[in-house]
Amino acid sequence: FPRSEIPSVAALQRHLENSWMQGFDPEGASHYGMKVSGGRDWIGAAEVACLLNYFSVHASVVQFIKSPASKAVLGPFVYYYFSQKESMPASDILQMAQQLSASEVPVAGIHEGSQSRCPLYLQWEGHSVTIVGVELIIPGAKAGQVQAGALMDPNNIELLL
Repeated sequence: FPRSEIPSVAALQRHLENSWMQGFDPEGASHYGMKVSGGRDWIGAAEVACLLNYFSVHASVVQFIKSPASKAVLGPFVYYYFSQKESMPASDILQMAQQLSASEVPVAGIHEGSQSRCPLYLQWEGHSVTIVGVELIIPGAKAGQVQAGALMDPNNIELLL
């Protein structure tokens, strides 16, 4: 993106307030008292989703709480998100993931999945992270039989999974 096309923090704050005035995310609007402009409050995934929806970009919030059971669902959720068709809603993908533990993600066969899925934006242990794909490594598989992907933390540029 050219620098002039990236909205400033102040512009994003105004857009968030405008979205609230139009009825997006009433809970978030109430939490922030309908005002974030000029403030230094941190916003969360719900506010990011609100902004995306305000800009007509479909976004869903899927919450993973800090517990071993919830953490075990995150890996399968990410796998299924990128291996299913774009039209499958996040709620259906979450149901699929909840039926498995992280160690039970199916490895039989290669799934083409979606080549045009939007990245996943997560808040994880106090950091915002973006997942742009998934790689499933199958023991004994031939080279090229896996999906490419990466997970990056912009605060600490390194592979996290």
